[in-house]
Amino acid sequence: MREIVLAGDNPAEVARDLSNEFILLFDGVGGPRTASPYESAYFGFSRRLFQAPTSEINRLLRQADVSVSSDVKEPADHLSIELALRGRMMRESASCRNKCALLDLHLMAFAPMLADKCLEADRAGFYAAAADLMLGFVRALRDAFSGRSRPSTLPVGDDEIAVAPGASKPPERPPS
Repeated sequence: MREIVLAGDNPAEVARDLSNEFILLFDGVGGPRTASPYESAYFGFSRRLFQAPTSEINRLLRQADVSVSSDVKEPADHLSIELALRGRMMRESASCRNKCALLDLHLMAFAPMLADKCLEADRAGFYAAAADLMLGFVRALRDAFSGRSRPSTLPVGDDEIAVAPGASKPPERPPS
């Protein structure tokens, strides 16, 4: 993702290209190249929005005593809403049953298909890389939740911050 962002000479041109790719991939104007961020688009006979997954996520939102803001014009089964709900469940110690339902019946059910579609359709590779990262995160959550987590292999020491290759390290903090 970093390479793609830094590849162009003009940041405004890179931003425009990524914006165009976003519209083609996620807003439906790409036709068969569209990678829908809505769970409903991957299930059921019609594969239309506002189907059973939307109702199920709304139920989980109610159980968490939250709802999608009226300012947000997205169905509840949008990937970002499901991920936000998962974050809330982690912070507020939601029931094991609800955590499993969201991960197994929702995120793990459609996130791999969304990531595959991004990999297939994203010409630049930026959103395919983002989808792959998201899928790795969801799988790691599932592994950790099920007790199958493996120790990290990231080269990070106890007091060290991991920095992507080629990036500069953050400045040292002054002693307090």
